[in-house]
Amino acid sequence: PLPPSPVDTVKVVRKTPAKETRQQRQQRIVDKARVQKPINFEVAKSDLLLASRAALDVEIRDLKSQLDEKITLLKKYPNWHIRIEGHTDDTGSQARNEILGQDRAETVKAYMIEQGIPAEIITETVSKAATEPLVPNNSVENRRKNRRVVIVIVKE
Repeated sequence: PLPPSPVDTVKVVRKTPAKETRQQRQQRIVDKARVQKPINFEVAKSDLLLASRAALDVEIRDLKSQLDEKITLLKKYPNWHIRIEGHTDDTGSQARNEILGQDRAETVKAYMIEQGIPAEIITETVSKAATEPLVPNNSVENRRKNRRVVIVIVKE
């Protein structure tokens, strides 16, 4: 008998996904919490564009900085899918707060896409208006905490 030819002896090598180490898992959990930390907005505002307010506006620079950190983390985990939720405080009408919450979520989505986040990973943008306050709307400081956008990881 003839020895087997190289074609007959080809081995199929399957790559198994590398197991996540304990350190990698802990880092992923920390990163997930950082992505989901709320981003707060000013009263009745949903803008991120420097042109829409004074060029040196500290609040907008801070919002962009917070978003940029989240964008970096989302790029690190390309399999994650997110929902962007816009929230408001309880000032203004329900109808106005619905619109404002949606505007905030859409503004964040547009900025993320502009910065390289694939639109496909954003499953939806929703307005929660004033329906899910973090804290009671009984002070200026508490209302500030409730005016926010939250990025929720819906799939890992």
